[in-house]
Amino acid sequence: MLDSLLTVTTAGVSTVIMGVLMLVSGWLVYKRDKDSVNGGAFLILAVVASLWAVSLGLFELVEWPLLENIFLKGVYIFSATLPIALLYYAVTLSSEHRALNKKITALVLIPYLFFLFFVVNSESIMSSSGVRINIGKEIIFGPNLIYFGMFIGIYFSLGFMALLKRYFESAGIFRIQVRYILLSAVASVLAVLIVNLVLTTQVSYDLYIISPLVMLMAIIFISYLTIKYNFWSPKLFATEIFIAFILIFLLSEIFFVNSKFDLAVKMIILILVGLSSAMLIRSVRNELESKEEVERLLKDLADTNNDLHTLDNRKSEFINVASHHLRDPLTAIKGYTSMLLEGSFGTLTASSAEAIGKIFESSKRLVVIVEDFMDISKIEAGRMKYEFTTVDLEKMTEEVVEELKQSVERTNLEINLNKDKKGSYKVKADMGKIRQVMSNLIDNAIKYTPRGSINVHLSRDDVKHSVVFCVEDTGIGMTPETKEKIFHKFSRAKDVSKQYTDGSGLGLYVAKEIVQKHNGRIWAESDGLGKGSRFMVELNIA
Repeated sequence: MLDSLLTVTTAGVSTVIMGVLMLVSGWLVYKRDKDSVNGGAFLILAVVASLWAVSLGLFELVEWPLLENIFLKGVYIFSATLPIALLYYAVTLSSEHRALNKKITALVLIPYLFFLFFVVNSESIMSSSGVRINIGKEIIFGPNLIYFGMFIGIYFSLGFMALLKRYFESAGIFRIQVRYILLSAVASVLAVLIVNLVLTTQVSYDLYIISPLVMLMAIIFISYLTIKYNFWSPKLFATEIFIAFILIFLLSEIFFVNSKFDLAVKMIILILVGLSSAMLIRSVRNELESKEEVERLLKDLADTNNDLHTLDNRKSEFINVASHHLRDPLTAIKGYTSMLLEGSFGTLTASSAEAIGKIFESSKRLVVIVEDFMDISKIEAGRMKYEFTTVDLEKMTEEVVEELKQSVERTNLEINLNKDKKGSYKVKADMGKIRQVMSNLIDNAIKYTPRGSINVHLSRDDVKHSVVFCVEDTGIGMTPETKEKIFHKFSRAKDVSKQYTDGSGLGLYVAKEIVQKHNGRIWAESDGLGKGSRFMVELNIA
C-alpha cells in the first residue's frame, strides 16, 4: 500500500530533510530569544520556508494525484507566503518593538488573501501531469504563471525595501548585521526565483533541487548572524545544526530499509546517536557556560581592580593633602619645643623640661611618620624627584652617626662606626634621599634594640664595584617570615607593637623604593628572634 503511494527518491527525501533543518534553525534562534518580537518573526519565516520545502519534497515523493495537487498547491501557497514572512521579519528587525500600522498591514494582507483564494481554487498557474521525468515530476505551467511571478517579485521587493530602511536607520554592530541579512536575503530570493521561474521552466525541472538548498543556506546564515551579533554562541548553534542534520539523515534512512533486521539496526544506531548527541550538546553548553562564567568573573575582577586603583589614588591624594596640613603645625611644635629646651625663652624647671622633652620627641617622631606618608604619596603618584650628584658616603655616614649619637645614648645604647680603608666611598646618589635611608635604618635599630649596641659598617666591594652600608644591632631579631615582609607597605614584625607602638610600617618600604631608584639593593639578615638584625644597602661606586 505504501509503495503505491510513495516513490522514495534521494532528491525528494533530501528536500524534506532540508525543510526540517530550516525549521530547526528557526527554533534554535527563537528559543534563545523568546521574548523578542523579532525572534518570533524569524521563527515564522523559518516555518514558512520549511513548509515550502517539505511540500515540494512530498510532492516529489507521493504518487496519488490528489495528494500531488495538494502538495503542489502548498508549494505555491508557501511561496506566496514567504515574502510576507520576510516583510514581517524586516519590519520587526529592530532593537525596539514597533507596533505595526493597521492600514499598511491591511493593504499588504488583502491582496495576499485574494491571491491565496485564487491559488486554491484554480490550476491556471501550474499543475502536475503525474509523469515522472528523471528525478522530478513533469509540471504543466498555466497561463497565469507570469502573474504569480509578478506577485512574488512585488512582495519580495517590499521586504527588501523594509530591510534597506532598517539598514539606513541602524548604526554600529546592528547595521552590519542588517547589511549581511539584506545581502543574503536578496541573493537567496533571486537564486530561488531564477531556479523556479526560469531554469525549471526553460531548462529542466530536475534543477528544482537547487531552490531548497539555497533557501536552507540563507536561513542558516541569517540564524548565524542573529546568534553572532546578539553575542550568543555560534559554536553551540553549529553543534546543534550538525547534530540535527545527522539525526534527520539517519531518520530518513528508515525509508530505504530492505528488511526488518536492517530496520532494527538503523533504529538502534539512531537511538545511540541521539543519546550521544544529547550528551555532546550538554557538554558544549556546560563548557560555554563555564567559559562565560570565567569571562564574567574576569570582568568583575578587572572592574574591582579598577575600583581599587581609583580608591588607592584617592587615598594617596588624601594622604598627600593631610600630610601637608599636618607637617606645618608639627614642625612649628618641634621648633618651639626645641627652643624651649635650649632656654631661648628662659630657664625651665626640671619637671617642665622633662615634659617638654617628651613633647619634642613625640613631635619629632610624628614629623618622620608624616614625611613617610608624603613620600608614599609621591612614590605612588610618580612625583618623587631625584637629584643625582657625586656623594661621599663615608662623610655622610659619619655625619648621620654623629647626629643620632645623642638619641642612642639617651636609650643607654652604644653606637660604633667601622670602616675599611680600601679607597673612595663616593657614589652617584640623591644626597637627601640616601641620608634619609641611613637615618631610617639607624633609627629602626634604636627602636628595636632594648639593650646592647648598634654597629654601623661601611665597606667596599671591588669585585662588584660597590659600597655596602650596614647597620647591625643586638635587638629583638627577626623570623624568616618577618624578613620576607618587612619591606612591604604598612608591614611590621609580628608582636612588634609590644616593643614600639609608634611605627607606621612605611619607613623600610620608602627606603626600598629609594634604593631601587639608585639601581642599588637593600636587604635584611637575622639569626633569629633575640639575636639581632643586620640591614644592608649596596650602591654602585661613582
